[in-house]
Amino acid sequence: MADFRFYTRGDSSPQGKPRVYFTAHPDDHRFFDDIVKDIIDRQNCAVYYLDPGVDADEVEDYELRLGQMQLFVVPVTRKLLTKQNRAMDVDIPFALKNHIPILPLMQESGLDEIFNQKFGDLNYLDKSNTDPTAIGYGEKLTKYLGAVIVGDELAEKVRAAFDAYIFLSYRKKDRKYAQELMRLIHKNPLCRDIAIWYDEFLAPGENFNSAIEAALKKSEFFALAVTPNLINEINYILTTEYPMAKEQGKEILPAEMLPTDRERLGEMYEGIPEPVGEGDTEELARRLSALLRRVAVIENDSDPQHNFFIGLAYLSGIDVEVDHDRAVGLITGSAEAGCIEAIEKLVSMYQNGEGVQRDYRKAIEWQEYLVKVLSEDYEKDPTADKGYAVLYALWHLGDFSYDVRALEKAQLSYAKMAELSKQLYDRYGEGRFQRQLSVSSNKLGNIAKAQGRLNEARDYYEKSLEISSAFMSETETNSDLSISYVMLGDIAMAQDRLNEALDYYEKSLAIREAIARKTKDRGDMRDLGICYLRLVIILRKLGRLDEARKYNEEAMKIYEAIAHETNTISAWRDLAVCYGEMGNIVRAQGKPDEAKAYYEMDMVICESLVQNTETIEAKRDLYVCCIKLGESAELQGDWNDARKYYEKCIEISETIARETHTLESYNDLALSYYKVGIINRDIRYLKAACDLWMTMAEQCPDNPSFRERAEIAAEAMKMI
Repeated sequence: MADFRFYTRGDSSPQGKPRVYFTAHPDDHRFFDDIVKDIIDRQNCAVYYLDPGVDADEVEDYELRLGQMQLFVVPVTRKLLTKQNRAMDVDIPFALKNHIPILPLMQESGLDEIFNQKFGDLNYLDKSNTDPTAIGYGEKLTKYLGAVIVGDELAEKVRAAFDAYIFLSYRKKDRKYAQELMRLIHKNPLCRDIAIWYDEFLAPGENFNSAIEAALKKSEFFALAVTPNLINEINYILTTEYPMAKEQGKEILPAEMLPTDRERLGEMYEGIPEPVGEGDTEELARRLSALLRRVAVIENDSDPQHNFFIGLAYLSGIDVEVDHDRAVGLITGSAEAGCIEAIEKLVSMYQNGEGVQRDYRKAIEWQEYLVKVLSEDYEKDPTADKGYAVLYALWHLGDFSYDVRALEKAQLSYAKMAELSKQLYDRYGEGRFQRQLSVSSNKLGNIAKAQGRLNEARDYYEKSLEISSAFMSETETNSDLSISYVMLGDIAMAQDRLNEALDYYEKSLAIREAIARKTKDRGDMRDLGICYLRLVIILRKLGRLDEARKYNEEAMKIYEAIAHETNTISAWRDLAVCYGEMGNIVRAQGKPDEAKAYYEMDMVICESLVQNTETIEAKRDLYVCCIKLGESAELQGDWNDARKYYEKCIEISETIARETHTLESYNDLALSYYKVGIINRDIRYLKAACDLWMTMAEQCPDNPSFRERAEIAAEAMKMI
């Protein structure tokens, strides 16, 4: 039989660590190393997986063991979303049904439409996101993992909250009966706060015996799941666990889970007590009460903090079986009693679908309750730290509301945040409150921008910049100022004030250059490259081609270094973008031969990425490159080359359209038909382009460009 494999820090034991499950299309296991490193660096957990090609049916108690996972992580690719695979057909539906959080990690662009069809309103993280105003991938991943995985420090508090431990012994092939026995034990009210040590996912090997011995020492007694598998062959319980328990003088509680030959059991396990009969819950309760009455602490049951910790234990399976209903009841009761940690956890649970059905509305309601509780606490004891806690809660309430497009609620939260920030700064004079005022202004600007109120958005961004500049020098290596400049530049671009946009982008560049010089960090260098490319685009629009070329050359130096150093897909794609942009610049300078050379360099990378990844993103990049090479050949009067590239465009765009069925893919296909139709003077291709664009125009009446293109194709047919 196949089995789960696991990855941990330093190849340490997975016992007692949070359990994360990596699932993917078989071809996407190439992302495993990078994804697991990102996770393990942030959380001391065990990441479980199956080798590519292993079928779920080959793994004993597959779904039972999946149910003990705290998080499913899945790299999102076209193959995952469009091809039959275990991840999408079995694992993801199981996680959704059992309210286990899912973390999709986007590996390709252009998949939003298909992703939403498959995953609904679930959000994904995208490592390649280049938006400088967005929270970075690393920060988002750290925050997400911290919300759904109980870290080492909190896990210790949870374990300290248990009244006592029971050691549960069972054969691995009896895993489901061990789970059933745990549930039976915890049905007894006296046992709710009793932890059960069991070696789930612990593989025999180095330190295995010492782990068993240590667990036995801290346990009140030795519980044994009795089935025929205990007596039908020599096993680890018979040779090691049972003798070790007897040697330590532990009380033995055998519970018959399946009819077993008791005479043979007594012969093989010397001195074993009479087992509790199968299904005899009253006898089990009586024996448990006798063994645990002296250690169970009934007084703890009304303590909100204690109940929160025990609720976390059942939610995450920390030394107890996973029991979502009990966990939600305990954590909710603790939250209603005013336990801040419990309220915060409920927000996370409803936001991420952890132990409950994902419900953004309830997440917002609990966040509103958190703001209320923290505000009341601040009013009673108005300290700077308690005021900051209210600010932070308002910030997240605004963000949650914004994410579900409840813009009025988000605007109200940010406005309250701004008002309180000013009050706290006036009272305490601390820079952190001034920064929160700057953040709230930016957030209000984002809402105004999203609603098309660009002048109002600009006012908010200018206010944010003014506040930031008041407590830090513009020459400081501070990314907040850089982001403010980018936001103002984007508004100016949207309003066609190109020179003003350029001025803001250049100020952002000065800060990014200072940061990169100081840190020499690869991520900061990539951000600097993005900043250069932003300037390249606007300078090209302004016709300042020599300056655009200078900045593009700087970006190329950065991306060439990163690509050769890391050899990652994203780095090579960044470099391909630089080559393509350089081709655009020199073509505009009237240098077609040089433009062709850069487009060909772009094409070499794109073809390699298509061959190595087969992603839609790589195929679309290659399509764009072929379009540019075809147009470049036309400018030089090389009709045969132009025809060759445009026909390749048809081949690529037909493949993408078949696989994605998106408007973009059909538009690309129509353009390819049009290009070939014009160069070949072939009515069939022009008609195919016209028909496609007309169909798109009927589907999207609010977009006049499709009908305009159809009319152009129709006119071209008349001229042939």
